[in-house]
Amino acid sequence: SADTDASTDDSDRVKRPRLHYSAVPRAKVKIVQELSLGLLINGNIPFSFFTDPFFEQLVWQLDPHLSGQIPWSRQSMSRLLDDVYKSKRDQVKQELLDALTKIHLGFDLWTSPNRYAIMAVTAHFLDRQGHHQSRLLAFRRQLGCHSGDNLAVTLSQIVREWEIEDRVGTVISDNASSNDNCLQHFYGSLDTEMTPADVRARRMRCYGHILNLAARAFLYGEDFEAFEAESQVFNLLGRHEEDLRHWRKKGPVGKLHNVVKFIRSSPQRCELFKRIARENDEAQGFLLAGESTAELEVVMNNDTRLLVEVKHVLEPFYLQTMRAQGWGGEGGHGRLWEVMTGIEYLLEHLEDWKLFYNAVPEETAEENASPQ
Repeated sequence: SADTDASTDDSDRVKRPRLHYSAVPRAKVKIVQELSLGLLINGNIPFSFFTDPFFEQLVWQLDPHLSGQIPWSRQSMSRLLDDVYKSKRDQVKQELLDALTKIHLGFDLWTSPNRYAIMAVTAHFLDRQGHHQSRLLAFRRQLGCHSGDNLAVTLSQIVREWEIEDRVGTVISDNASSNDNCLQHFYGSLDTEMTPADVRARRMRCYGHILNLAARAFLYGEDFEAFEAESQVFNLLGRHEEDLRHWRKKGPVGKLHNVVKFIRSSPQRCELFKRIARENDEAQGFLLAGESTAELEVVMNNDTRLLVEVKHVLEPFYLQTMRAQGWGGEGGHGRLWEVMTGIEYLLEHLEDWKLFYNAVPEETAEENASPQ
């Protein structure tokens, strides 16, 4: 049929080899190819995207000349990625060399879904125009154990590859003890005369991680890591009843943990919970005054009241964490000044709650007062 013939012709046109002469300027071909690579990177799209028949036909309909001149094969895009990386790497190296300040580093470990340990290293500095810049220097697999000296080897390799050994300023990471040891080895490899006090002065701790540790200590106490490790052992051995009893020891917070875990362990229970929550949200006239005495006892029991108070105490920690994450912009959202004021705000918040809990009602004080 005519449609079949047209489809065949279209496919032939899409797959024809690049011509030595083309109405499309080479500069435009290069721009389109680099934009295509940016699309792959930004959207985490596979190299095979541009060889999809529907995409090929779409581009051919828009511009037949251009569609036949862009090298969109997997091999071509892979080579382009390598070329662009090398050129941008040289550009970033020059930016680091021309920086007005020391190069301040941040690093953290992350475990990928396929169980690979990855170290990410970011550089922060002021460029020649005095503008704050952040650059991802490495996203590298961390081999071996996560001891401080082993982490320091990876961090030192990255710094030397970027040729900034003599430009390193402070380093920010979370509060793990292995990171303390890591930076002792790392700075020692850069400058053998640096003392432990010098290293501590250059060691910055992640604000978000500090907030997380403070919130966990409030919820579970100082021995939470040992407590959590015991829970993991119960789960590995399939001793789920013992794990439930283990968490109940933490009182209302532990009971809530078990409820959340029970709901999230099943897609059906998750959907049921969301549906009930939506119905309660949409219900009109849902007032405590209209509930029965038994229902009021459930809502107002000690466990529920305690969890409500815990929520009020910890909510500012959550808001601070969300506000401080990501790149700082427009003078806020993670800038150092905001961290300092955030710490002051949280300290004042906790002091207010401390005063509230330490206050003894007058009636109680009179009842407990000893007779003269």
